Amino acid sequence: MIMIKIKNIDDLKYFILVLCLLFIGCNKNSEKSNTEKFPFVHEDQKTENDFDFLFESITDLQKQNLLVGAEVLIIRNDTIQLHDVVGWSDKEKGIKLKKNSIYRIRSMTKPIVATAILVLIDEGKLSLEDRVSKYIPAFDNPNANEITVQQLLTHTGGLASHDYEEIGLSKQPYEFDSLSEVVNEIGQIGVIRETGKFYYSGSGIATLTELIALLSGISAEDFIQQRIFDPLGMTNSYTSFTIGVDWSSNLNPTYKWNDSINDFTQYWNPTLDPEYKYFRGHGGVYSSAMDYAIFLSMWLNKGTFNNNRILSEKIINQAQTTTVPLAEKGPYSHQSLAWKMLKPDSISNKIGYYMHGGSDGTIAMVYPEQNTVALYFNQSRNHPRFIFENLMAITEPYDAYRKWNHNNEFLDQWKEILVRNKDAGNKLPVEQPELYVGTYKCKTNGAFDSEIIFKDNQLIIKNLKSGYECKLYLYQENEFICRFRPPPYGFISKVKFENTENDIKSFSLEWLNKTKFEFEKIK
Repeated sequence: MIMIKIKNIDDLKYFILVLCLLFIGCNKNSEKSNTEKFPFVHEDQKTENDFDFLFESITDLQKQNLLVGAEVLIIRNDTIQLHDVVGWSDKEKGIKLKKNSIYRIRSMTKPIVATAILVLIDEGKLSLEDRVSKYIPAFDNPNANEITVQQLLTHTGGLASHDYEEIGLSKQPYEFDSLSEVVNEIGQIGVIRETGKFYYSGSGIATLTELIALLSGISAEDFIQQRIFDPLGMTNSYTSFTIGVDWSSNLNPTYKWNDSINDFTQYWNPTLDPEYKYFRGHGGVYSSAMDYAIFLSMWLNKGTFNNNRILSEKIINQAQTTTVPLAEKGPYSHQSLAWKMLKPDSISNKIGYYMHGGSDGTIAMVYPEQNTVALYFNQSRNHPRFIFENLMAITEPYDAYRKWNHNNEFLDQWKEILVRNKDAGNKLPVEQPELYVGTYKCKTNGAFDSEIIFKDNQLIIKNLKSGYECKLYLYQENEFICRFRPPPYGFISKVKFENTENDIKSFSLEWLNKTKFEFEKIK
């Protein structure tokens, strides 16, 4: 036992203060305090979450040329559980992907713009009920003057198009010199969809970006930099790019799938100008996985990070409880003021997870109950990033994805196959593969007409129109799991062949979201 002599009242006060500080520091239930850099978890402190298996599965995707490269970052309780990379940054030049490199995060810009709008609402410069026409004269017409800020945040304002194509602009969006010009035309055209119903709208977020500039007195880019990036310490995040900028060497090229050669081709790199002359609020930010994790952590921690408050707890709560239902049959049930989210029911405000993705291959998710942020950054545009949600769904306890009308047994069967196939000796052989081979017509969608081929000791479904090939992984007799494209929400799919009189004449293909296609052999 350690004996401490207390000589006077000052010594006693000091001793009590030290004990209090030690108690606070050791109390696991004390209020969460973010740190500037997330520490790595020590091996002996790892949870039972099978993140190693998750990353092995992503590595396998890269080996199969289903993505060029990927960075995975999972943080739980402010501690990094997994941070690793696989594959290429620049495949042609043989440059490996590095941690903390920079990506074009595309639509993951939208929650950042939404956050900037919420900052202005926090400051009393704007309200959710305000009509846009109050600030932008081009919206003061019979076809646009009823649109509110809240409707734009929830994509229910009736403004169509993710990238403006549908709304009849006078020229291509990238041909305009400024965002103001585009937004003015958007306002003049006005509503072309039913208001009050969700329709994913880049033009709505572009309008909010213009509002930021008008109400703050500075450009939206500067406002985001000064009020979000700088206080959060997001030093690898940018709203504009020019050739030769000092961080360009850390910026990854982007790729897209080319069906004609069955491979990814590079379609943009840092030696090329950006497509737009102005900041695209619905898709113009460049960022790193770690920076975006900090941004997510601020949301998870009710508006603060590293003792810097970006949003009030009140506006965070309002943003997460002001939701509209999504019509699409997918893993997300609602749209909030900033995020797509999965709510297990339509009555409570309980959130399974909320997320956003970017069209060049990035996705980020927040699991509030597990105090976890999970990010999957790749630059393979046509690679379905939703595969990461599938992998998280088979990693306990991140099973919220399963609570929204899915064929969850497909996920379990897929994991069983992945585990089994890690050892080549356990891989099930396909008996009489010649019975499956042939050309099949899709009864409900001609674009899915396919042929089954047997190549390299593997059954493959090949789309007749695009030439895209998808491997069939045997689960049990006549039942296979495949990664069927196009997803958009049913990336993991079940294929069941019907064997009649020792001959295969048809099969069904069903996505996770229970969309089902029937195929009939024609030769």
